[in-house]
Amino acid sequence: MSSDLVRELDSLAAAALGSNPYVGPMSVEAAERDFGINVKAAQEMADVDLLQPGASRLVFSKRVVYRFARIFLTRQRNYNRSIVGAVLNLEQQIAALRAREYNDAARLAASLTNLNLLVDRLDTRIDGLVNELGPNAGAAARITTSVNELQQSQRSVQAAVAMLRADLDVVLHDLRPTGAVPAQPATLADETFDQLAQSKRAEEEAFYERFEDSMRGSTSHVRETLAPYLADLESVRELGGPVIDVGTGRGEWLAMMAEANLDAIGIDTNAEAVQVSQASGLNAICGDGIDYLRTQPAQSVAAVTCFHVVEHLPNQLQVDFVKAAMHALKPGGLLIVETPNPTNLNVGAAAFYLDPTHLRPVNPDYLAFVLRDMGFADVETRFLHPNENYVPRTDPAGRVTLDDELMWALRGPQDYAVIARAPMQPQPSTAGWEQE
Repeated sequence: MSSDLVRELDSLAAAALGSNPYVGPMSVEAAERDFGINVKAAQEMADVDLLQPGASRLVFSKRVVYRFARIFLTRQRNYNRSIVGAVLNLEQQIAALRAREYNDAARLAASLTNLNLLVDRLDTRIDGLVNELGPNAGAAARITTSVNELQQSQRSVQAAVAMLRADLDVVLHDLRPTGAVPAQPATLADETFDQLAQSKRAEEEAFYERFEDSMRGSTSHVRETLAPYLADLESVRELGGPVIDVGTGRGEWLAMMAEANLDAIGIDTNAEAVQVSQASGLNAICGDGIDYLRTQPAQSVAAVTCFHVVEHLPNQLQVDFVKAAMHALKPGGLLIVETPNPTNLNVGAAAFYLDPTHLRPVNPDYLAFVLRDMGFADVETRFLHPNENYVPRTDPAGRVTLDDELMWALRGPQDYAVIARAPMQPQPSTAGWEQE
């Protein structure tokens, strides 16, 4: 079918562009009419001659002129006859052109008829293909829609899973036995499952411990960044009671407090890190920091420190940690919480996510609000550890310029600490704190 159409189109192109192009019927008719008139006039005038002179007084003179004129008129007649012959030949050519015109018109009409038939056949075939492809096209569209919906659902499920994981952490804290309910005898399946879980957890802890060792810097660097907090702890030494370090890690801070003759206890969920601290003779416990604080006698702890832990916790556990610290601290006791500073864009947008266990950055204003809302007093925010190229603002009028803001956002403090004291007279929390 396609080859037939191509041949027909080629034929039409040859007729249109050939040596004898098609001439419209109006032009042929006009030419024929004009030629007919001219031929008739030419025939009438072809043999025109001078009239022979009649009787008159000038007969002799006229005859003399007549004889001389005929010499020239003979040539004129021959010329006229040639012209008439040419015109007659042209008329014949016009007739032939008209005949060819009619023939070409007939062929063109036939070609157009064939072309219309081919177009009709193409339309019929296309309609058939559309009918055949219609269900498949609909199925393809439905598949595309389904794929888009599945991708959207996948993103929604991933977000929901992240939220469920955070909620699960909270629920697990609430479901942990407190000692009031006797433990049930473990079955063989329970023991096997526990062994597998412990083995898996040990592998994960060992991996994360290696990751922390490679990223946190040398022990001397860590001790240098933590040293200023010893002066804060001196203010609570006279209160008595231990200082509890939640998330003690390798124990650098725990060792510094022990060297300062402070009664310090470190707690961490990473068993391998705890073993490292214990091997150094430090008082480290493997367990959950929030649970440990909750189980302490009320108002029995001089200080609670927590370095780079809250960014690993969901929002509710952050609040629970502050509540548990309030429960354990003596009046005037100190709470120190350090975490990455997200107002430094290099930290909040990049460096923070180097640690895959980081959940989300904690805004300093939010963390300070939580402490105040839980009833803490003298809440102070300290911004720490700026980039070595950071230039602090020096405008004597105290004005903040765009350069100041850019300097802070790109080279400013990489961490911050919120430091607060338990009130001298315990007050009920606006969040409804109760010991759990």
